[in-house]
Amino acid sequence: MNGGAPATLPGHAQAGAALAGLPNLAVMDACETCLVQNDAASGDLVRWLHAFVGALPPPRGGFWMLGPRDFGQDRNTAMIYLPQHYETLAFYAMPHNDPFSPGQVAFSITPIPLRQRRLILELRRWPPLPVALATVVDHMAAYFSASPTTVASAAPRRRGRGAPPLACNAWLERQLAGLPPHTGLRPLYAQWIEQYRAVRGSYPAAPQRSFRAAVAGCRQRMRRSKRTR
Repeated sequence: MNGGAPATLPGHAQAGAALAGLPNLAVMDACETCLVQNDAASGDLVRWLHAFVGALPPPRGGFWMLGPRDFGQDRNTAMIYLPQHYETLAFYAMPHNDPFSPGQVAFSITPIPLRQRRLILELRRWPPLPVALATVVDHMAAYFSASPTTVASAAPRRRGRGAPPLACNAWLERQLAGLPPHTGLRPLYAQWIEQYRAVRGSYPAAPQRSFRAAVAGCRQRMRRSKRTR
């Protein structure tokens, strides 16, 4: 399925050509983002993330940790984990001397469905990551060498009018759609807030109010979707 992880990360000179001058690269609030397509990568993101983190030097005074979902103690189980559509995976720079610290988000990736049953991957990089986003793309291309990796020109699928919801809210909508009536939302709140952080890089200023607004927006889109079927 893949060509195996490269022994070292590619240099910036090699990686720069992957993203230079492309409109898909954006910088927002110190977060660098791009869209990537690789048909093999979407089914094996956890394995690739382990390989990528393993190729990085540790953050100063700390270590890297994958999340926000608990991948479990069994490394083999983690390797075959398949994220849901819109579920964001991330890794964090964690300090050695503070076990209660949430750490800092360094990188995250979200599989977003396109038409024709294909996926696009949204990559995000924050300053704790010591390599450029172009280097991340080159590492992915080398790891999944059997399938071409391209910086995508296709936009994620949009439903209805207006801007598409954040990936964490699209994920939340899928969870709400599968819940039985009158189910409590407390477990979803705990998961959503970590999904939000993995997408935005930090927690919302008013977490509970933001969650209520996200739930209301999801339910409004779900009602609208039912009316237009």
